[in-house]
Parts: sequence; structure tokens; C-alpha cells
Amino acid sequence: MFLGNQSQSIIKFINACNPDEVTRLLITDKFLSDSLMSDDYNITSYVANCIFEKKSDISVIAYPSKQFSGGINFAIKNNMIWNHFGINAVRYAQIRHLACGYFEERNTRHVKGITQRGKLIWDENHADDQYYACPLEPLWTPGQSI
Repeated sequence: MFLGNQSQSIIKFINACNPDEVTRLLITDKFLSDSLMSDDYNITSYVANCIFEKKSDISVIAYPSKQFSGGINFAIKNNMIWNHFGINAVRYAQIRHLACGYFEERNTRHVKGITQRGKLIWDENHADDQYYACPLEPLWTPGQSI
């Protein structure tokens, strides 16, 4: 399935290929998918960087998670992060995987602010409250501070 601004150009590209080219594309796609879903982060990172360098108009790559069934991972160009994203909230917890994607959380701590230098300011009033969320408003990006 293709989504987003580039989806139509990809569909047109595939439709213009002869059957042998489509087969080669599918083999390449399978190879890249397996590489991106590798347990080795270095391989995943390398493949994503190769794609970003080859196609400068691509800024985000989405691929399925190997660790969590149904999950989606994103590789995002570094220069895109702070132009389009910010930090909404930060929390620290010790997590233990129970089974089937369920986790147990303990020793939860929340950040109530971030200084301009990136130092985290911890909220001591809600320690160990795993259901509490302390949203940072506005979204934090480097250069902002409370």
C-alpha cells in the first residue's frame, strides 16, 4: 500500500515497468524490508541513510516492527525532526515485558520541563504514577526553555 505525496509517482513508476523489472523491484523491496526489520540497528540505520542520500525528496521511511506485531517504525531525516516535530512529554520507567505485547511498569518519573540546554526538570509530585501525563506546552524543541 502506498500513501502520501509520493504514492502516485511510485504507482506510475511500477505500472511503467515490464514484468522482469517488477520482479527485480519486488526482490529489492523484500531485501530492504528484511534489512530495515533487522535486529541490528546499524543495518537499519545504514539502509535508511542510503535511501535518504539517493532520494533527497524522501524524508521519512515507515516500515513494520519486528519486535511488536502490528507496530510501525519510522526512520526520519535528522534535519526534519526539529522542523516538524517537538517533544510532547518525557517519562522514565522501568519496563518488564510480560507477554504478547503487554508490559509492567514501575519506578515511573515524569519531566515537567526542559531547560534551553536540554536539562530535564523532574516532577517529584507524581513519582510512580504510571497513569499521569505531564504534557509540555508548547512542544519542546532545542532553543526553547521554560
